[in-house]
Amino acid sequence: MREESIGRIAKDFLGHESFQLTEWGGGNLNYLYRVDSTKESYILKYAPLYIRCLGEGYPLSSERLRYEILGLKAANETIPEFAPKLFYVAKEGVVMEYLEGFKLLRQAFIQGEKIPHLAEHLAEMLARFLVKNSFWALNEGERKKLLEQSENSLMRRLSEDYIFTFPFMEHPTNQKNPTSAPSVREIYQDKEWLGAILWLKSRFSTAKEGLLHGDLHTGSLMIKGEQIKMIDFEFSFVGPLSFDLGAILANWLIAYRTHKERGEVGGYSQWLREEMEEFIERFKERFEFWAGEHGAPQIGVKGYLEALLIEAWGMAGVKIARRILGAAGVEDITSLKSPLKEEVERRLLVLSREMTLRAALGIIPEQKGGREAYSWLF
Repeated sequence: MREESIGRIAKDFLGHESFQLTEWGGGNLNYLYRVDSTKESYILKYAPLYIRCLGEGYPLSSERLRYEILGLKAANETIPEFAPKLFYVAKEGVVMEYLEGFKLLRQAFIQGEKIPHLAEHLAEMLARFLVKNSFWALNEGERKKLLEQSENSLMRRLSEDYIFTFPFMEHPTNQKNPTSAPSVREIYQDKEWLGAILWLKSRFSTAKEGLLHGDLHTGSLMIKGEQIKMIDFEFSFVGPLSFDLGAILANWLIAYRTHKERGEVGGYSQWLREEMEEFIERFKERFEFWAGEHGAPQIGVKGYLEALLIEAWGMAGVKIARRILGAAGVEDITSLKSPLKEEVERRLLVLSREMTLRAALGIIPEQKGGREAYSWLF
């Protein structure tokens, strides 16, 4: 059934031109196929009527593709050098540019690859995308239209459940790891931590600041040399800008901790730390620049950025815990062997708690200025 649907989409796109389909992997929700025609190669993303990583017992509407298209079009308009081209749209799938020679940023991190100008390019990509698709750049009519188009209630509910709720309670989709069971039970009863998470969940659910990617981790970024592309926009919706920034920081910290605990030779964890610190500083600079381009007063932008970064650390903390406790773990951690895996998880959960509580209380040290103020994270 799936193969027939995918073949039909490819045939409708290419017409009479012959082609070959090759399964190309996919993420937690969708399947990816490479379509090789006589002239060119493409990527076909197919959205099954269920959550791919959980199976057919967890139904999910293919309507998520509508928001994938919305987010991808917005990226092509505002950050075209950082997004794949969109070629064809069908009910259950889309055909887009095949990014030949690219790899997931997550794989590059796991393999210890030092990417040239990573911090600089990521900061430009994210700052420009968030500013140009938010209240900083859009007029009232544009904001109203965007809100009407980007409700994405299904995928937002999925995020509320699988990021902010299920990982912090007994739930059948959570990861099974008996060695950490006692500490997990303590988390379920930690009222301070759960209260901070509830506050962040309320921000996620109610803030309408701008269009987000909605699932911006190292598995939704692809790199080739100095080039970076943002992919997988099906979670795109209008929400708090802190969520996308927090997602990037969470995955960066996961990569850092896994390399640090390995005790690796060559200083890769130090490189990750320095790049992340540079990314934060450059993000603030580029955000301020692009907001200023749209007439925002500098003092207002600086004040907003302070609040944004505090909240982003909290979002990052929730995202870290979710990757350890909930469904959809990340290869950075799942590929580790015991007892290293448990030690990495333990350290990351301690950090996650501190990040969410600091954010809820508004006491993030880096507000004092300087990269040395990030030392509490490492």
